[in-house]
Amino acid sequence: MKTQKLKLKVDDIFQNYKETFIKKVVDKYYKTKDKEKRIEFVGQDRAIDTLKFAISIKKDKYNVYAAGSFGLGKRTIIQKILSETENGSLPDDWIYIYNFDNPDEPVSVRLPNSLGRVFKEKFEDTIKNLRQNLKKTFEDDKHIQAKEQLIREYSRKKEKIIMEMQQEANSLGFLLQPTSSGFFISPLIGGKPVSNEEIQNLEEPIREEIRKKEEILEEKIEQKIRELRNLDKELFEKLKQLDKELADKWIKFYIEEFKKEIFNHELSSKLYEESKRKILNYLDDVCKDINDNLELFLKFKSNEDGIPSRYKVNLIVDNSKLKGLPVVFEEFPTLENLVGKIDKEVIQGVLVTDFTMINAGAFHKANGGYLILNIMDVLREYFAYDALKRTIKNRKIIIEDIHSRIGISTKILKPEPIPFEGKIILIGPSIIYHLLYEYDEDFREYFHVVSYFEEYLDFNQIKFFESKIDLKEIVEKYIFGILYILEMNCKKRMDYKAVCFLLYYLHRLADSVKRLPLRMSEIENILIEASNISSSDIITEGDLKKAIEMWEYRNSFYREKVHKFILENTIHIETTGERVGVVNGLAVLNIGQFSFGKPSKITATVGLGKEGVISIEKEVGFSGQIHNKAVMIITGYLIEKYSQDFPLTLQARITFEQNYGMMEGDSASCAEVLAIISQLSNVPVKQSIAITGSMNQKGMVQPVGGIKEKVEGFFDICKHRNHLGKDTGVIIPKQNIDDLVLKPEVIDAIKKGIFNIYAVENIDEVIEVATSKKAEVVHKLAYNKLKEYFLKVKELSSEKIKSRKTRKK
Repeated sequence: MKTQKLKLKVDDIFQNYKETFIKKVVDKYYKTKDKEKRIEFVGQDRAIDTLKFAISIKKDKYNVYAAGSFGLGKRTIIQKILSETENGSLPDDWIYIYNFDNPDEPVSVRLPNSLGRVFKEKFEDTIKNLRQNLKKTFEDDKHIQAKEQLIREYSRKKEKIIMEMQQEANSLGFLLQPTSSGFFISPLIGGKPVSNEEIQNLEEPIREEIRKKEEILEEKIEQKIRELRNLDKELFEKLKQLDKELADKWIKFYIEEFKKEIFNHELSSKLYEESKRKILNYLDDVCKDINDNLELFLKFKSNEDGIPSRYKVNLIVDNSKLKGLPVVFEEFPTLENLVGKIDKEVIQGVLVTDFTMINAGAFHKANGGYLILNIMDVLREYFAYDALKRTIKNRKIIIEDIHSRIGISTKILKPEPIPFEGKIILIGPSIIYHLLYEYDEDFREYFHVVSYFEEYLDFNQIKFFESKIDLKEIVEKYIFGILYILEMNCKKRMDYKAVCFLLYYLHRLADSVKRLPLRMSEIENILIEASNISSSDIITEGDLKKAIEMWEYRNSFYREKVHKFILENTIHIETTGERVGVVNGLAVLNIGQFSFGKPSKITATVGLGKEGVISIEKEVGFSGQIHNKAVMIITGYLIEKYSQDFPLTLQARITFEQNYGMMEGDSASCAEVLAIISQLSNVPVKQSIAITGSMNQKGMVQPVGGIKEKVEGFFDICKHRNHLGKDTGVIIPKQNIDDLVLKPEVIDAIKKGIFNIYAVENIDEVIEVATSKKAEVVHKLAYNKLKEYFLKVKELSSEKIKSRKTRKK
C-alpha cells in the first residue's frame, strides 16, 4: 500500500483568497464613507432570522433565548436588530399616586407617553400655588377682619353670660370673680366678702344657709360654663367653616384648572377610561383631604418649597425621551433591580417609607419594549429567576420586598401591580437552555424560540447549504468587521499584509483552513494589544506578530514546564530508533486559555489469556467513559481482524506511561491498537513518528481535535533535540487535513522534508507508515502469534483434562 504524504504549502492556508484580493478589500473599506452601514454580522444569518421572527410575533409566549458561548457579540447583534426593528407606538408612562382610602396600597395610573411628566409637574405646581395662595388669602385683611368680627361677637356673648353669672351670684349673696383657671366665689356678709376662717366662726344655722345657697349657685355656674364652652366650640367651628368656605373656592378653582389642563391636553385622547376614573377619584380625594386638613396643609415655613408627600406624584416610568421602543440590558439582575424596590429612611430611629420612594426596576423600564438578561447572572441571584418567570406568567410587575422572602417580617407598602407588556430576551450558553427546557416546564412554556449563534464562519457549511452565496463576498464582510472593530476601539488603521497575517492567525484559532472564528471578543483583544505595541497610526504585520508572541509568552508557562520535563527525560519520550510495543501518542492539554500538545508514551504487553484488552487507566480509575469505549472498540477490531478461525485467546495490557491524572477521549485508539499489533507481531515502531487518530471496529480512522497543537507539540520536542529528519513526522486522520493551520517554522520544515505529516484513512496505513513494512506482513505475524496462543491454551486445556481423568482412576 502506498503511503500518502501530505506536503503543505504556505498558499494552502489562503486557498480561498489571495493577497491581491485582501488588498482590494482593505482599500475598499477605507474608501467607504458611511462604514457603520456597511458592517454586517457575518455568519449569524440563522440567529438573526430567528430573532427577527420572534420579534415579529407579539404573543406573550414568544420570548427568546439567544444561545451561544461568550464573546460572540450576541448582545451587540440583538441590540442592533432591535434598534432597526420597525417601531410601534411608544410605550406609556406610569405614575403612582397616594391612596387616601388605604395609604399602604399606592395606586398605579397609566398615562400616554410624555403625559406622565406633564401630569407630575403641573399637579405639584398646582399644589404649591394653591398652598401659597391660601396662605396669602388667610393673611388678607378682609379675612382677618371677618374672623376678628366673629371673635368679637362671641366675646360679647360670653361677657353677657359672665355678667348674668355675676348678677345671679349677687342675688344669692356671693361675689363671683373670673380667674385664669375658672371662677372663684366667696360669700358676702354686710356687703363684704368673707374668708373660710370667718365662715367657720359663724353660727351653724348661718353656715348651713350659706352652704345651700352655694350649691344652688354652683349648679347655675356649671350651666353657664357649659354655655361658654358651647360658644367657644361654635366659634371654632364657625372660624373653621369661614376658612373652609374661603379655601374651598380656591381649591376647586385650582383643581378644576388642573383638570382642564390635563383633560384638554393634546395627549388626553389616548387616556384609558380606567386611568380617567383613577385620576378623577384621586382629585376628589385631594380636595376633601386638603379641606379636612387645612391647618396641616398650611403649616410650612415661609422659605419652604416642598409639599406634603401625599400630594406628590411618583413618576415611576418616564418614556418622554424615548425615540423608539425601550431596549434595556440589566447587567445586575437582582430581585430589586428587576421588579423595583421601595426605599426607606431612618427618622428618629424608625424606618419610614411612602409611595414616593417606590423605584422602577428593569421590567418597568423595558415595559412595552425589550428586556435583555444574561441567564447566568439571573440564576446567580436569589429569587431573580422566580421573579422573571412570575412576571412573564402573570403579565404584571409585582414589587416585592426581599426581606419578606427570607422570613424577616416588616411592614411594607403593596403598590398596585403594573401590567407587563414587554418581550424578554435571555442570553446564555446552549447547555443552560437545554437544561432549563428539559427540567423547567414554565421555561418551556414561555421561551418558545431559541436563537443559536454560530462560533465559526464555516466555509464548508456555506458551500453545502448556501451554495448561491459568494464566499469572497462573505470574507469581505468579515474583513470589514475586523477593520471596523479596530477603528472603533483603537482609532487606527491596518495595512493589507497585517490583515493577511491576522486571517492566518484566526484560522489557527478556528483550528481549520475552512473556518474563521466569530468570537469577536478574541479578535478585539488581539487588535487592542497590537495597537498598544504599534508606534504609528497603522498596525503592521510585525505589530500583530509581536502581540501574538507576547500573548503566547504570557500563557505558555505550563507548556514550557512539560516540554522541559520531556527534554530532560524526566518524562521519557523517545524520538529516534524503534521499539516493539511502544508508540508515541499525542494529547492536548488545556490550561486556562492556552492549549498545547504533549507527546505520550503508549506501551502494550501481551500474553496467554482470555481477558482480552485491558486498559490500566480504566482499572485504576484514571479514564473516562469515552476512553473506556475506545478500548472496547479495539477489542472489537482485533476480533474482526484475527478471530475468524479461532477464538481470541489473549490478554493485552495497554497504558499511558507516566500518566498520573484523569484522561478522557478516543484520539489515541489508533496508537493503542498499533502498540498491541507491534507487540504481537514483534515488529518495531519508529519512535520518530507520533500518532493521533480515533478508529472504529472496522479499522477505519476517524477525525480528532487539537490537530495543530498535537503536531506542533511533537515538532517542538524533535526540534529541541535536533531530531528532525526525513523519517520524523506525525500520523493524522485524513479528515483532519483542513485543520492543519500550522506555524510558519513547521511549514518550512515540511517543505524542506525534515518533518512530515501523513494523512491516513485506515489502520493499515498507520502500520505501514509507523513500521515501514507492508500491513499484510505485520497482520500475518500478529495472526500467527494469536494462533500460537490459541494452540498453547488448547494444549494446556487438553493436559488438564487428561490429568483430571488420571486422578479419578
